Amino acid sequence: MAGTATHTGPFISRLIVSLCAVTFGHACFADEPGAPPARPSFLGKIVFFGNRTHDERHLIETMELDGTRLRTVLELKEIHMVMPGRVSPDGKSLAFIVDPGPGARPALWVLSVDGRHDKLVEEAGVNVGSVAAWSPDGKRIAYNQSNDNAEYENLIVDLASRKIQRLEMPRGDYSEDWSPDGRAISVIDFSGKDSDRPRSLYLIKPDGTRLGSLTNDPQRDSIWSRFSPNGRQVAYEQRYSRRGKTVLSCFVANGDGSNPREVFCFDDLGEGFVIDPNGPPCWSPDGKTIIWKVLARPSGSEVLGNCELLFAAADGSKIRRIPLSSLERRWWAWIDCR
Repeated sequence: MAGTATHTGPFISRLIVSLCAVTFGHACFADEPGAPPARPSFLGKIVFFGNRTHDERHLIETMELDGTRLRTVLELKEIHMVMPGRVSPDGKSLAFIVDPGPGARPALWVLSVDGRHDKLVEEAGVNVGSVAAWSPDGKRIAYNQSNDNAEYENLIVDLASRKIQRLEMPRGDYSEDWSPDGRAISVIDFSGKDSDRPRSLYLIKPDGTRLGSLTNDPQRDSIWSRFSPNGRQVAYEQRYSRRGKTVLSCFVANGDGSNPREVFCFDDLGEGFVIDPNGPPCWSPDGKTIIWKVLARPSGSEVLGNCELLFAAADGSKIRRIPLSSLERRWWAWIDCR
């Protein structure tokens, strides 16, 4: 099914790794003249988990919401790779997975804004995984891992005790986000991932008890759910048939999945270009804007495309794009924002 491969690649969880040059506020590109110093927080910034340089350094970097002041907060050299992560609710920490490469297991790390880092879960997964979300109180982290059969297991680790809770849910499904009120975790139904059956989204309690569906149309493929900062809305990617053509759109619904509405269609954005979302969206801190990393390629081209940031008003009234490929990065990673 179209779109499946883009979802299943970047998941991993375990690690034995040395962190090289962990710094906050180290500028990769010069600040604008007269710009104020960086705030000691990850709040109000776009965080890239795993940017890659041409000499194969893997970076966690931050950027202002206007696309300025790219800064490195962590650098991994050699074969280490940073996988998708999330910003803590208070903006003081990042949780992410690092893959040390062949012969070693990935693990879950937490990096604080002052540069301190902690290996929270070592040897947390068999193959691959990612950080799904922080609990709203910042005391737990939901993450997932896959086994040799490429089936996902969903877990929650308590930061204080290091105890791990396994969520009782289908092993093929994949947790994505934690609602700001703490009562629900959004999940992708992956049970049909090896068939042409579209994927759907549903909600569970933090103990694994199913609450209900986020999406209800069995003919539409839905992934990448993200709650707004106040939890009243949820944004997600949906693929469906429109006038005989398969299109890809950004949808927003109420936090319980009711009243879904199309914010914009990716297929309508670039005349002469194909705009594809790459990873999940995130919300601006004020909840008014949905931010997505996308790939833009000429229509009919088979190239991967140039990386851009797309900013869309949650009501669909305004869309703008910021090219990233002009900056010296071989690859731009998935993003998060608080």
